[in-house]
Amino acid sequence: MYVIAADDEPLILNSMTRLLHAVFPDAQVRGFGTAQEVESFAREAVASCANIAYAFLDLRLRGENGLRLAKAIKDISPHTKIVFSTAYADYSFGLRGDSNTGFVMKPATEGDIRDCVAVLDDVLRREPSYRGEFPTDAANGRHEQLMIRTFGDFEAFHHHEPLPWESQEAKDLLALLIHARTAPLTDTRIADALWPVDADSTDARDAGATRMERQSGYAGRPKHAFALSLRIRGLVKSLRRTLQTVHPQAGKLICHSHNTTSVSTDPIDGLTVHCDLFDMLHGSAYAVNTYYGEYLPAYPWASFPIADLDPDL
Repeated sequence: MYVIAADDEPLILNSMTRLLHAVFPDAQVRGFGTAQEVESFAREAVASCANIAYAFLDLRLRGENGLRLAKAIKDISPHTKIVFSTAYADYSFGLRGDSNTGFVMKPATEGDIRDCVAVLDDVLRREPSYRGEFPTDAANGRHEQLMIRTFGDFEAFHHHEPLPWESQEAKDLLALLIHARTAPLTDTRIADALWPVDADSTDARDAGATRMERQSGYAGRPKHAFALSLRIRGLVKSLRRTLQTVHPQAGKLICHSHNTTSVSTDPIDGLTVHCDLFDMLHGSAYAVNTYYGEYLPAYPWASFPIADLDPDL
């Protein structure tokens, strides 16, 4: 078993490796000064069937941030547990209600590392993915929690149970909107993802439209455009109804104009929403550790937005 550390400050790296030897006496501890060295070692270790149990990463490595490196490690070795080290006390971490979840402050002590590992192991044993519930923020009056999982098969949960979708298309629409990260999508963009045109279909975008919709015209626009607009409007209504089973105001999470649709991150009283993708992009160590190398695998239009991992963390 390997335990690795990465820090571009030699003194801090040496201190961290000494502490890791004490905390993990039976492990082989390796220290690295660059992200490239870490990735190279991880590939060699996995190729030789070695287990990298933990990776302790400086959140701000020279030439690379720790968040991107963590994602790269998880792509190579999905079950490696990630712990970030940081000297910035004002960094907003600890989304699960415990500031020790996946983070240690520099300079760390042996006790800090033992406590951090114990908490992280416990959290991931109970909730290895975004399915369960985060601690209720009673101070803000938030009681209902919606958990959205994009790492692996897409799903949204309330009280550990998948939402009662009215159709697969409505569920697929939410996945697409989450992937867009609040960017408004046009009806055409949505149609290209949900009903892609293929060589055997003259107009696959009309595939979900009713006969009446296909026969309808609208203000001189092509018939299929009106049918498309009606179909997407119906999916938005269905999606909102499903979200309202979690909270009466949850439908506000979906913004829809006459030809664009997006997801909103504006707060809603009485509702807390957590999405693994959004939390990871904002630096959540817990979210990073629920990533096992898969992102929306069922959707050919989805690729992990690596460029959005904050370079300034």
